Amino acid sequence: MLVPYSMPGLLAIYIAAVMNGLSTSSFNVCLQNLVGLLSEPHNRALNFSNFSMVVSAANFLGPLLAGFSIDHSDAAVACLYLVVLSLVPVFMLAIWGDTLPGSSGALPPVGSIRDMLIGSGLWKVLVTSSLVMAGTSLFQFYMPIYGHGIGLSASAIGVVLAMFSAAAFVVRVDHSTPNYVVGRGEGARLRFFP
Repeated sequence: MLVPYSMPGLLAIYIAAVMNGLSTSSFNVCLQNLVGLLSEPHNRALNFSNFSMVVSAANFLGPLLAGFSIDHSDAAVACLYLVVLSLVPVFMLAIWGDTLPGSSGALPPVGSIRDMLIGSGLWKVLVTSSLVMAGTSLFQFYMPIYGHGIGLSASAIGVVLAMFSAAAFVVRVDHSTPNYVVGRGEGARLRFFP
């Protein structure tokens, strides 16, 4: 996010978008892996559900902060605010990093990705998740363009995107309830598969 601040322009936005997408993907994979490593079998679904709630809260606050920052300063300074927020996990890692588990040194389980996808039915989850993420990404891309086109301020666009995330939060709260009531794994079948 320093690129749009240091060299404003459309090329800088493209560069920042690619870098942000790659870093977000890497960060999310590592974070989800950490949640799995820190979880025991009996609380894994609960921990991932809580992780999902925190992601929803961050997705709610992000557009609000960005929209109000753009309106109250400018787009370049708003990028600096996002850089400061990106440093929070670095400081958290510096402070509490020694409490994270180390490597077990164990080799990963042997098996092919093909067997995992086909044998476990994981492909259904991946296809569904991919379609949902594609729809969400398209909305988050086109809504600000449309909002700007009809004269909405950056703050108003941020509020609309935040409300979209608030709705996702409500859905996640609703979908996490069976995991508490029914138990691990059974909640997912209860909600998504007959």
